[in-house]
Amino acid sequence: MILYDKAKMTDVSAVGGKALGLARLAVSGCLVPDFFVVTADTDLSDGRFSSELYGFADKLNCDLFAVRSSGVGEDASEKSYAGQFLTQLNVKRADLLEAVRRVTHFSPRADAYVGQAQTPASEKIAVIVQRQIAGVRSGVLFTQSWNADGEAVIESVDGAGESLVGGNVTPRTFRFEKRAASDVKGVEGALLREALRLEKEWGMPLDIEWTLADRLYLLQARPMTALGDKLPPLPERHWNFYVSRNFCILCHSVQRRAATREAQEAVFGFSVPVTEGLLINGREYYSDENAAAERDIWEKLDVGDFFGRYIRDIEASVKKTRRVTAAVMRMDPSSMGRTELFRAYRTAMQAYLESYVPLMMRPDDYLLEKAERLHAIEAEDAGTLVPTWEHTAYSDERADFLRAVATGKPHIYLKKYEWINSPLGRECHPMTLRMFEARAGQLSAASAKEELLALTAQKRKDRARFFRTIASIPNEEARRCAEQLARFIFLRTHTAGNSDRLFYYIRKKLLAEIGKREHIDEIFDMTADEIADIEKGYRLSPAERRKRRGGELIVFLNGQSTAYYGNAVYGLQRTLCNYEERGDLTGNIACPGEARGTVKVLSSFEDVNKVEKGDIVVVSMTTPDVIAAIECAAGIVTDEGGITCHAAIIAREYAIPCLVGTEYATHILKDGMRVYLDCITGRVVIEEG
Repeated sequence: MILYDKAKMTDVSAVGGKALGLARLAVSGCLVPDFFVVTADTDLSDGRFSSELYGFADKLNCDLFAVRSSGVGEDASEKSYAGQFLTQLNVKRADLLEAVRRVTHFSPRADAYVGQAQTPASEKIAVIVQRQIAGVRSGVLFTQSWNADGEAVIESVDGAGESLVGGNVTPRTFRFEKRAASDVKGVEGALLREALRLEKEWGMPLDIEWTLADRLYLLQARPMTALGDKLPPLPERHWNFYVSRNFCILCHSVQRRAATREAQEAVFGFSVPVTEGLLINGREYYSDENAAAERDIWEKLDVGDFFGRYIRDIEASVKKTRRVTAAVMRMDPSSMGRTELFRAYRTAMQAYLESYVPLMMRPDDYLLEKAERLHAIEAEDAGTLVPTWEHTAYSDERADFLRAVATGKPHIYLKKYEWINSPLGRECHPMTLRMFEARAGQLSAASAKEELLALTAQKRKDRARFFRTIASIPNEEARRCAEQLARFIFLRTHTAGNSDRLFYYIRKKLLAEIGKREHIDEIFDMTADEIADIEKGYRLSPAERRKRRGGELIVFLNGQSTAYYGNAVYGLQRTLCNYEERGDLTGNIACPGEARGTVKVLSSFEDVNKVEKGDIVVVSMTTPDVIAAIECAAGIVTDEGGITCHAAIIAREYAIPCLVGTEYATHILKDGMRVYLDCITGRVVIEEG
């Protein structure tokens, strides 16, 4: 069937997403090049189809045609299929039938996208036949920026827009405040006002392709994908960077709970909740207001032997964590029934939560300030009391490692520290003999023994100096504060280690089995409660998973927390992080994020086969063919292209850091180099090679 009446193009299963968007533009009064649609269920082999096609072509009254695919799932709010299907431009009348047949076929890059999008490979394709417009300027407009709320982005090039959306050129970029659209002049102003009218009418941010010929035409409109949540307004505070953690969303969900009044009171009977804090992609920030509020709480709690009791409670918590860890280590999840497996998971995760609670309750600053104040009063000086030594002095790991090298018995070390190589991220890699040997490097048994003796002697010296410092404090209360502070730092080191060890075995045993049985590979992008709900049939939607991969912000306020996800999080991170201003390459951020990996330079579609999981793909331009590597790539870097090209859209949908317009990436970066791709500040740093 062929449809010409735009008002009848309402069934997406017949006309596809792109044609549906075009029809909506036409019905809304926008100027679009005249077109008709060959529906997805049309039998192109029917002998009558050819004459029908050319009959409708005559209605367009033109010599050249644009023939565009319109997939049934294309241009949806969750996935765009941007650039994944074929388009034939400047098609002569005699070649029209063959062009229509060509664009109905799946391309290899569309197959790769389908695998990522988790969409059936039987995606049906309708065809748009449109009057070809020879534009003198063309481009793409996004009614909402990914990094700045209330901002629209326009990119444009001279001539037709295929070079822009295909990533062949680096475009001119314009950014406008939407509230000031009435003040923008010229083509950009007219385009911006029309786009904002459509955004209001459609009720969603839009991605609009346009061209300027004799008049301004709109060529396509579709919902913007990968936007994520709208971030909340934050208190205007000075935020202090605290620490960076390689946590996954699952761990962050536990951290959120551990920071609440409810969780802390359940474990210790009192609470010191976070008053004002931010957790941005694993980087923790706290405000001065939070520090003041914590000091007030500790001061009110500090009555009698409060801190002595608190220390004993933490010691009991450490012992409980060890018992639960030992129990999880002994489990055989493969032999458990479904109900038993989820019960074991909930029990273990509750223990992990309880083990993490003391890590969120930090009396260090309060005790140190109190000890210094009392010491200064007694000693009548303003000297600073430093009653602790480095945290590493409390850890036996380095000494155990050196002992294993010196004695040639790595199996004892590996049995004890199998978990230590596994960060709290999505991966779960046990420490292996190969890793042990790589870490040992050229360290001989004799040199390991020598270093072990030196380390032991230094610890003994530090410990003696510490006790001399403590003993020299004339004020008894100040001395007790210093001792308690040292004990808290000691316990925090061991609490963190025990907590990490427990989580490692939860991942290795329980989560691995749940993911395997339930066929869920995004389990670390889920919260602890969501994983428990898998037993009841809960699943994380592909759209929500992509949003979470885009970035994460957790806002702590007054003992409660809320999580937000999406690319806009990186805009906030840029304002709070102080990054080193260095790097071999700089470019425009098409999709924010960070990645480290090995460079693979692609010069043709066939080169896609050499890309392995975790590689940084480097190409001259972000053509849609790059998407065939999306399943493996940790990041994408290009010489040319803009943030509105098709491949950049797809990169954002799958939260793959993408840096475009570097000019020289393929000349500077070579296969095998190790690089850090920083798509927060827009740079590439060569680390090795």
